[in-house]
Amino acid sequence: MPPFLTMQNLEPFIDEGLVVLANQMEFRTDQGVKAVGYAANFLPEVCAVFARAQRAGVLKVTQRNIAHRAGIIAERLQRSDATSLVDEATGYRETREM
Repeated sequence: MPPFLTMQNLEPFIDEGLVVLANQMEFRTDQGVKAVGYAANFLPEVCAVFARAQRAGVLKVTQRNIAHRAGIIAERLQRSDATSLVDEATGYRETREM
């Protein structure tokens, strides 16, 4: 689990699914360099943890900035996903890639 999620006040907001997603994955970059990362759906889940903790009023002062930034990321991810879904449904994605 990344250190920013190990704070005791966040524990009630972390479910087993996030624990599984928090396992780092090894991969190779296009240049063949070994690297580590997380599953694509890890980031939105982290954002949700901070949103729930913020609504519950349990964030420490040092975590409030993280929660604010997580909210911005979550909002952008939602917009991005909606755009991708519409593009895929309408076939616009193929037009854009030409």
